[in-house]
Amino acid sequence: MEKTLKEYLLKEGIFDPVREELCPQIWDKDKKLKKSIKSFIISKITTWLSTYTNKKSLDLYLIGSAAGLQYTKTSDVDVNVVIDLSKERINEIGEFLPNAKPFPGTEHPLNYYLTSIEERKEKMPDWKKDPIYDINKDKWITEPKKTDTKSIIKNYKAVTEIARFFISGIEAAISEYQMDVNTYETYKAYLKDDVSPGEEKDLNEMIKFKLQEIIADVDGIYIAKHMIKSLRKETYEKDFEQLEIYTKISVKSANTEINNLIYKYVEKLGYFDKIQKIMDESKKWKREAEKF
Repeated sequence: MEKTLKEYLLKEGIFDPVREELCPQIWDKDKKLKKSIKSFIISKITTWLSTYTNKKSLDLYLIGSAAGLQYTKTSDVDVNVVIDLSKERINEIGEFLPNAKPFPGTEHPLNYYLTSIEERKEKMPDWKKDPIYDINKDKWITEPKKTDTKSIIKNYKAVTEIARFFISGIEAAISEYQMDVNTYETYKAYLKDDVSPGEEKDLNEMIKFKLQEIIADVDGIYIAKHMIKSLRKETYEKDFEQLEIYTKISVKSANTEINNLIYKYVEKLGYFDKIQKIMDESKKWKREAEKF
């Protein structure tokens, strides 16, 4: 028998639960950003900017689920950084932002997004539709409101079906990576045995080839992550055109666009954590490959 929507929602936990109050690890009881969190956000981005530019951030805005009433203990804290740089320069240095590391003592990853002054002016009307907090001025631009649970239930079934495309691809890529790593380790173990010079040469060739496959696996996994994050980012672009899908979903803001919902679903199932662990191992594989 097919499960009801409510049963699916409770079992799969696709979207973050709707809370009565803001996340206590990030916000004080008076709805102000905790001083320790604010200090960490400003200190980290200031240090990073000094490495890549002599420009300072003009404004810092906390947006996303951590600014609202729908979150978990691992929800991202998204900070938009407005800076006087060209879009081209922002694109050049943006990929090196110090993202995905959690605040000390929490499991909330901190993510920065750079925005030019011109882009801020263009996007602010759309941003104001969702919760947005001015970090420098310590005040809300748009205060959070409780999410309509009915909209969540209506949308989530469509998201699970559509997101299967991305999930199956990520699963296949991770599985291929794990198999290649296991094969590599087996070849390395054989080298420790008493093998002939000819066998040793063959094993080294097989190891070399397997390392190339592992690096290709890592690149494929990285591209999968990039595609899903780009899907979400696209939702907030100035010229974004809403995807014309046949399934009816309730769209009230950028947060409820199908692009963003797919991203949230993949994140909720823990795939970004799995991908990050593999990315953390990537330098090791590159060093191993350079030995051959």
